[in-house]
Amino acid sequence: MSDIALLYDDTNLRFDLALEGGDLALDQGLHTAVLISLLSDRLAHPDDELPNAGLAHGADDGLPPDRRGWVGDAFLPDNDQIGSRLWLLSREKELAPVLALAQTYDREALQWMIDDGVVDRLDIVCTIPVHGVLAHVITLRKPDGTAQTHRFASVWSFS
Repeated sequence: MSDIALLYDDTNLRFDLALEGGDLALDQGLHTAVLISLLSDRLAHPDDELPNAGLAHGADDGLPPDRRGWVGDAFLPDNDQIGSRLWLLSREKELAPVLALAQTYDREALQWMIDDGVVDRLDIVCTIPVHGVLAHVITLRKPDGTAQTHRFASVWSFS
């Protein structure tokens, strides 16, 4: 399985294409798939509390609240969705229940890897190593017995 390799700059909160010798680099592992799965915004559930409810459009302007998501989800089979609901935590306090919810959202975003047989098991640990940073350690256990560990941090403005 090869993808065009993406690099995530967690200091500037942006992605870039990886280059190798002037050409696009390929990701032979699952790093790009993990980045897209976790750092793309999944559509919020109808009962999810939105972090900016009442602050952005949708408060008094007659527009529905922004539940984000990807327009391409409408074309995926069986109501599949790409991305994670981690964005819903952007204004949460740094508490243990928020870490548990982050792990739940990580698992939900990566569940497709188990469903598609890409991995047998996901081990997920989320921590807050310093104020305002949510760190993720994702270990993917593949069917051949090998494991890949992916680490990254999300910088958020916690309340």
